[in-house]
Amino acid sequence: MKLKITLITMCTILLLTNCTQQTDSASKAIESGEINLKTTQQVFQFMEQKNLDAVMSQFSKDAVFAQPFNPQGADFSYDGNDAIRDGMKGIYSLIEKISYTNLTYTIAVDGKTIFLETQGKMTLKNETPYNNTYVFRIDFNNEGKVIKVT
Repeated sequence: MKLKITLITMCTILLLTNCTQQTDSASKAIESGEINLKTTQQVFQFMEQKNLDAVMSQFSKDAVFAQPFNPQGADFSYDGNDAIRDGMKGIYSLIEKISYTNLTYTIAVDGKTIFLETQGKMTLKNETPYNNTYVFRIDFNNEGKVIKVT
C-alpha cells in the first residue's frame, strides 16, 4: 500500500511539474508576443512617418526584408541592415504619403512571429495612388528585434 501511495504521489508531482513548465513556457510566449506586437505596430507607424532611423532601430543587424510575392521581375530581398536601409530610402524616394489601414494582427503561438494584414494606401511622388492589400510575416529574435519581414 505504501508503494502505491508513493507512486501516485510521484506521478502527481511529475504531472504538476510538467504543467508548471508548460504554463511558464506559455506565459513567456504570451509576454514575448505582446512585446513583439507593440514593436510591429511601432515599425509600421515609423514607416508611415518615413522615420528611417526609428524603423531601423527595431531590426537586427542581419535582418532580411523581402517581398517574394511581387509580380515576376519585381521581387526583392534586402539582406542585412545596410541593404534594408538603402532599400527603404529607395522606396521612400518614390512615395509621397504612406498609410496603413484596417490592420489585423495575429500572434503566432510561440510569440516570435506576428502576421499583419493591412490595406496600404499610398500616394506616389507623381500623385498617382498606389493601393494594395498586404500580408506581412514579421519574425523576431529572442532580444525582440525584427530578423525577417516577408
